[in-house]
Amino acid sequence: MTMAKKKNSIIKTFTERYTCHEHDGGYLLYDKEGESQRATALFKGKFYVSTDGKQFSFNDNYYKTVEELVTAMDEWAKTLPFNVEIYNPIFRSNYKIECAIHDYLKSLGFDMSWKHNTDAYILKDNYGKDICTFIVEVEEDTTKGNIRHYVATDRWVETPFNDLDSAIGACNMMLVSYCGVMNAQLTKLLSSLTSSRVGIMMDNTFNMRKLTLTTEDAKQKTIKWLEEELERLKNV
Repeated sequence: MTMAKKKNSIIKTFTERYTCHEHDGGYLLYDKEGESQRATALFKGKFYVSTDGKQFSFNDNYYKTVEELVTAMDEWAKTLPFNVEIYNPIFRSNYKIECAIHDYLKSLGFDMSWKHNTDAYILKDNYGKDICTFIVEVEEDTTKGNIRHYVATDRWVETPFNDLDSAIGACNMMLVSYCGVMNAQLTKLLSSLTSSRVGIMMDNTFNMRKLTLTTEDAKQKTIKWLEEELERLKNV
């Protein structure tokens, strides 16, 4: 039996749930039933077939069955700092960086919106007001780029990066610098406040289309939000 036939024989042991695509001497495995953010099937990993055509090779280990291979890939995915799909070798370098930054900033509470004539990552406060705006630029087919933090409409701070680690580091550098300054100002303000408080604080929203005013108890909303944040902190 030829090598090609041996490989085809073991590849056929995959059920209809999975699909394999040849890639640089190996195979890319996809799970049709997996939850994918960026494709129609979830990328699981890249494997090879042993020379005798009887075993799967993945990360320098060998597996005799599809179940063993998939389990090893699942365990591998848990060790990755980002979504396993980002490690799909068919993706371009710049796209991998863009995906990693996207997932990271989203996990920090940023949302995407159109601003400064491009897609921007915006962090908003509890009332929907912009707190921080980041714009990510990655050079085509490279891992180089920069993170731009707009501090005003016509003013920004920029940090370059050369790879995935430095890209995340650039995001953190921007956030630490900005949040550190803001925190210092807020700490000074809070420490200067007197102890007196009032019992009423109203949240007013005016609907321009209906010309109606909606009023809510902002005090209770604030208390609820603070209690939820405290509970999250307790569970960290």
